[in-house]
Amino acid sequence: MRREMIEALGLPRCLIQQSIEDRSCPNVGVFDATNQRCNVCDLNSECHWITCLYEFSDFERQPTYTISASLRYGVRLVESFLGDLDHDEAICTCSTCSWLRDAQSLIEKFELSLPPNPYRPVH
Repeated sequence: MRREMIEALGLPRCLIQQSIEDRSCPNVGVFDATNQRCNVCDLNSECHWITCLYEFSDFERQPTYTISASLRYGVRLVESFLGDLDHDEAICTCSTCSWLRDAQSLIEKFELSLPPNPYRPVH
């Protein structure tokens, strides 16, 4: 499951990198919190996420919960991307919608494998 989560990060990473390249980012997609241009850019959080992925490039040394959190954020990015395209990811058979369902399933499997958290409210 861990290897699958790492591999699943590829799609959102590619989508965001393409968005950054399309805008001709002067920082080449490297988020800099001290740069005013980065702070006002509408790709601010996506670029920050990509920068974090570069910092975590050795995923073998990262805890699984960090990989899961990165994938969870990647899922939100892809959902946003699909929302702009008016896809119904529940029934659409395109590769991006299929990826989204698979990634959500991976996250769910990981979360179900965790021991119960006595501090998390039960609904």
